[in-house]
Amino acid sequence: MECNVEIALRNFWRVLCHKVSRYQTLECKSNFYIEAWLYTSIFKAQAAMYSILPFPGPLTLETSRLPSRVLKLSESFPGMIHLIEPAPGQFDCYFALSHRWGASKELLLTRKTLKTLKNGILAQLLPRTFQDAVKVTNQFGCSYLWIDSLCILQDDIDDWLRESTLMANVYRQATCVIAAHSAQDDNEGFLSASRSSFLQAHTGQSYTGFHQLVNESGLSRRGWVFQERILSKRMLHFTSHHLFLEDASGINLVQKEGLVRLSGDLPKDNKLNVEDAFHNPAQWYMLVERYSHCELTCDIDRLPAITGLARVFKEMSGSSRFIFGLWRESLHVGLLWIQTARYPSRLRDAYRAGWRCPSWSWAAWKGSVGFPLCVDVLESCIIPLQDRQFQQDIMMLENLGPQNPMLEIAGKLRMLSDVQVICEATAEGAERFGDRRCGFVSTVPKMHGLAFFDGLYRGDKRRFERIWLLLIAKRYDKRPLVDEDTEMVIYQRSSTYYYLILEQADKPGVYRRIGTGSRSGANFWGKADRTAVLII
Repeated sequence: MECNVEIALRNFWRVLCHKVSRYQTLECKSNFYIEAWLYTSIFKAQAAMYSILPFPGPLTLETSRLPSRVLKLSESFPGMIHLIEPAPGQFDCYFALSHRWGASKELLLTRKTLKTLKNGILAQLLPRTFQDAVKVTNQFGCSYLWIDSLCILQDDIDDWLRESTLMANVYRQATCVIAAHSAQDDNEGFLSASRSSFLQAHTGQSYTGFHQLVNESGLSRRGWVFQERILSKRMLHFTSHHLFLEDASGINLVQKEGLVRLSGDLPKDNKLNVEDAFHNPAQWYMLVERYSHCELTCDIDRLPAITGLARVFKEMSGSSRFIFGLWRESLHVGLLWIQTARYPSRLRDAYRAGWRCPSWSWAAWKGSVGFPLCVDVLESCIIPLQDRQFQQDIMMLENLGPQNPMLEIAGKLRMLSDVQVICEATAEGAERFGDRRCGFVSTVPKMHGLAFFDGLYRGDKRRFERIWLLLIAKRYDKRPLVDEDTEMVIYQRSSTYYYLILEQADKPGVYRRIGTGSRSGANFWGKADRTAVLII
């Protein structure tokens, strides 16, 4: 027997869609399909369906606290746009635009343009992408629109630092986010391309088409857009061929007959249901893997562009401290990142003046990274002692800390002398990290192994006078074996040990990370005592 919510949802859909018969053009009909989806998505999220049928009361958009600055679409003078600073605690519905800036940048919020935008500007004078966003916002009867380049001062570093930390929450609280995939820059627009094609008969009703047009678009490859997509409640994806509607429950394609639910296997890089996703550290490092493939106009934004997402993760998971892209509770996982980019470049000296990203953070390098597949079953072998010299949470970007932040942990440390390293692709692990896997041989003690050295790629060779291996985590596995005599299944226990590769810095007792690796079998660290290790 159907529950009241399911019955109410179906009736609610009819309340909106029966209006379509009154309109003759396909474009008007499509607008009502989109409107029906938007209201349905809102009421699902609010769990505001009622057992009393027919559906009671007028249909209204949900409200949220307005951002510190937002564009107001004038009701008294249609076509006028005003930049306003809402009163603290003012609630209303608002849309947000996710877009590519491109090279044009015809209109930005600066100290010089602030007064002009507050006094009001004709919508037709805005760049075309912004004009289209105004049209979409108006279509749903919403009076407020947030656009980053027009709501954050672009020539005031203090304003940018403050507002950038709030940006994720702006997208998270927006009634809907407009994603302009088909616009290469602010002056290209996105409505003409999408509207002229999504009303025609076409194929592409599977996740494959969505993946190509949305997940692999130039917009989705932007680093700042990564958290926008994940945190947004619902999105309108305007692409060059289709219009897709996405919320946490799935993806719909707009066609002339109505909305078509996409079929097929759900791609791993689609939108998440944030409330269900952040249950353990493994989820965070899966997000970091995806984010690390994104592009940034300014490399120094590598950490700031994911800080807002970290705030939400902290809120939902209960984690305590976010330290340069890692969580204190799961340092034994976060320290084990592996470079997967073909030609990574060092970023730790390229951040804003006054601070550096430490060598142990994945954000110290430009390019994609990966983590061991078994992160959720790793057992920590280290004890965090003190986050030396950076008492402020790194999410407070106004207090970024000193020149060389140190991480102090207690762990088991072994030294190797006269180490030869050759980076060659190997069959083992070739599918995931094969191009980055290096073979190494040491003289004292005599040993060899496979590991990943930061910055080295296939064909590279290095020699180290001394390196140190710091045991970070271990994993126990049980493999089933069949006894030939008794034909009984027995389980053989095996162990894998994960470690950081360190070199000594300028000061005795201070180290920097140069790689990571793992070993199976006997415990190379034996019964060695834990010692305090400082890593910069």
